[in-house]
Amino acid sequence: MKKVSIVVPTYKRNKYIIRALDSILMQDYPDIEIVVVDDNGEGTEDQLATQESLHEYIENNQIRYIRNPINVGGAIARNNGIEQSTGEYITFLDDDDEYLPGKISIQVRAIEENGWDLCVMDGETYNNKGEMLSHKTQPIDNGMSQEEILKAHITKHITGTNVFMFRREALLKIGMFDQISAGQEFMLMQKAITNHLKIGVIHEVYVHFHMDGQERISTRLSKIEGLELVYQEKKKYFNILTGDERAYIRSKHHGTLFYMYYTNKKYGKASTELVKAFFSSPKYTWETYQERKGKLRR
Repeated sequence: MKKVSIVVPTYKRNKYIIRALDSILMQDYPDIEIVVVDDNGEGTEDQLATQESLHEYIENNQIRYIRNPINVGGAIARNNGIEQSTGEYITFLDDDDEYLPGKISIQVRAIEENGWDLCVMDGETYNNKGEMLSHKTQPIDNGMSQEEILKAHITKHITGTNVFMFRREALLKIGMFDQISAGQEFMLMQKAITNHLKIGVIHEVYVHFHMDGQERISTRLSKIEGLELVYQEKKKYFNILTGDERAYIRSKHHGTLFYMYYTNKKYGKASTELVKAFFSSPKYTWETYQERKGKLRR
């Protein structure tokens, strides 16, 4: 039986990480390795609180606990965990999310039976009242061509990290996570596709994402550089997209930048991005507004 490593980066969420770890320990797959990467920074209040929360797991050798000397961000934290792991399969879990029973064994079985390099699943997002906010159906199906998968990812995104399981050698081949301020999981999947990894999907839900009173998508302006890199990557493949698909991508990109500038009170730049979004596609700009309007009123 092949070992599965689960990399769990954690940052300022010592109250929630227990739920994540317990959901891993409840899995029925017998050979797992949990690698917790504490990205709070050595000796900080949050690092000490996290270590205290994890004391019993550390003492019982249920996890490998790695402390980053300073906060390095999710991409490097995950890469550190990958490098420290020893499993032949690698998957991930954010510190405030959870697996449902059977997640690991089902993905391992699917990879081995189908010869996949990477398996993805659907997922659901819940708020802190236990109410489902959204259901994410991956935009691909088994048997699709590489170009079909590429188009689906560029337009609709195959996400998120928690539902990915890689063969170790495949993940190392594509270079793990890029050190960019946003879009790390998009770029990881993009590299998997363009490097011709064999990708399979299970259209079942074995991962719950949690909001817990916080927005999952950061609006920090430091994220904009990463979003621009993702947009430029998508533009490389505009030749395989329809005019409507290109308009959708342009509108969504500028709409996202509008939202980030607006929430940071950069109203001049926000107005510029809103105009760009509108002229890319009035229809998709209106859709984005409908999705975001509740947050814009806060």
